[in-house]
Amino acid sequence: MNARFAALASASALLLCATATSAEPAERTYVLSLQGIDLGPDEYVSAFALDSWGVRFRAVCHIPPGWYIKAGGTASFDGGLQGEGTHSVTFLGKSRLHELEGLALIALDGPVRPHRTEAAITFTPPTFDGTITVERVAETPTRPRKMPLKFANFRLVPAMRCPGGR
Repeated sequence: MNARFAALASASALLLCATATSAEPAERTYVLSLQGIDLGPDEYVSAFALDSWGVRFRAVCHIPPGWYIKAGGTASFDGGLQGEGTHSVTFLGKSRLHELEGLALIALDGPVRPHRTEAAITFTPPTFDGTITVERVAETPTRPRKMPLKFANFRLVPAMRCPGGR
C-alpha cells in the first residue's frame, strides 16, 4: 500500500511540474520598424514619437547616427518610443529613411489592434499610434510640422533578438 501511494505521489508531482512549466506561453517578440513615410523635396524626418498599448520594449536595436532614442513603459499597458535628431545634418531624408528599420525589439501582450476599440464604458487604444516631425532643410527653412503615423507605417517582423546581433 505504501509503495502504491509513493508511486502515485511521484507521478502526481511530475505531472504538476510538467503542467506548471508548459503552461507559460512563449513570448511573442518582434522587431519594430517605421516604413512608408512620404517626404517631399527637401523634407527630412527630425523626430518621431510613438505611443503604444500592450507593448513591452525589450531593447532598442538601432539608433540612427546623431539621434537620441528613448523607449519604455508604465506599470500599466501604455508606453512609447521617441527619437530625435540632434542637428539638421542628422535628420533623415528620403535616402536615409532605412535608418528607421529595426528600431526596437518588442513583446506584445495581446493581438495587434489597428484602431481604437470601444466597449460600453471603456476603450482600448490602438497598439501603435504616433507622429513624425518633418522639417524642410533648404535656403528658406519652414517650421517643423507633425504628421500622424498610420497603422501601415508600423511593421512588425517576428524575431527573438535584434537584427544583426545588435
